[in-house]
Order: sequence, then structure tokens, then C-alpha cells
Amino acid sequence: MAAPIRILLADDHPVMRDGISHILNREPDLEVVGQVGDGHQLLNVCESIRPDVLVLDLVMPGPPALLVVGKVREACPETRIVIFSAYESYVDFQELLRLGISAFVSKDERPEVVIQAVRAAHAGSTLFSAPMLQQLRDGPVKEPLTQREEEVLQMVVRGWTNDHIARELGLTERTVRFHLTNIYAKLAVSGRAEAVAWAARRGLGRPEAKNLSDPPG
Repeated sequence: MAAPIRILLADDHPVMRDGISHILNREPDLEVVGQVGDGHQLLNVCESIRPDVLVLDLVMPGPPALLVVGKVREACPETRIVIFSAYESYVDFQELLRLGISAFVSKDERPEVVIQAVRAAHAGSTLFSAPMLQQLRDGPVKEPLTQREEEVLQMVVRGWTNDHIARELGLTERTVRFHLTNIYAKLAVSGRAEAVAWAARRGLGRPEAKNLSDPPG
């Protein structure tokens, strides 16, 4: 009998990780060999255990998702990457394809689809949820920042933390991280400091007080 496919799970929600781990471990040919909750841990763990397949959520604490995917591909080229995300309508799918992902599964899909994606990735094939296939048909689209993304970027320029931004806009920190990931991808920057530098080069300094209040706390 062939050795099981070794899987690393990366998601910042422990309940989600445990649920997916349980689903995958029920299959005799699959084995979850590690779990991480943020992008900072991911690279070290991936290099240490060298999984066959990485199942990766795009919105986690740590570096932007596209940067994480690129670094995993460099550090662990033999590891196939399955994206498992709730934000499939907002990601730069073309860039993920360029970076070499094997599958993209929406968190709205049935659990069986995740199993299929892992097996397909390990076999050198691909599997993508319907919204991703639609993006492939439509071709690459580079969009400007949305109004909400512009608000978040302005707050980042002012030095606000994710917690302050979330409280001001009535969002969860996870949603703020999602907006930041999208901003970084659209601006082609690697993180917060580069986004601030990008804004500064274009004269996007501190917003007027009538638009945004000082950070709470």
C-alpha cells in the first residue's frame, strides 16, 4: 500500500482547521501531518516537515497571501498548494496561477471537494471552484481600490492598527486583514510599509479630520 498523502493545514481558525483535519484524516490515503495558524509559522513548518500538499487559507495573520504563496513555492517547490478560501471573488486568481497553485476550493463547497482537490494536486492535476473558472474565462482584470479599501489604506497611512481600523469601521479584524491582502495585491506591494510608501509617493497623506477621526483608545 502506498504511503498516504502528507498534508499541512494553514488556517487561523482552530475550529476550521480541526474540522478539515478530521475530514481529511478519515480517508485512508490522506494524513494531516501539521497545522499552523499564521503566515509567520507557515514557512518554517513547511520547510521542516516538507508536506506533499499545503491546504492554505488566504486570509491569515502575517505576510500577504500572495507573498506567502510565492515563498512557499521557492522554499518547498515539491509541495503542491491547494487554496481553501471564503474570498474567491476578490483574489487575484491569475497571479495565484502564475505562482503555481494546483487548486482553489471555496469554503462554500462540500467537504468532498477538498478531498478531491488534495488528491488532484498530489497527482499533478488541478481543480478549481466555479468562481475561479469564471475568472479564467473572463481573463485578468486589474481593478482600482474600492471605497472601503481606500478607507482602510488611509487608516494604515495614519498608523492605525488592525484593531483600531476594525472598531472604527465596524468590521472584524479578519475582514480588515482580508481588505489589506486585497490592497497589497492590487498595489503590487509586499506589506504595510510598502503600502504606506506607495501612498506617500502619490501624495496620499493624512486624511482630513472631517473624514476620519483619530484612532480610538
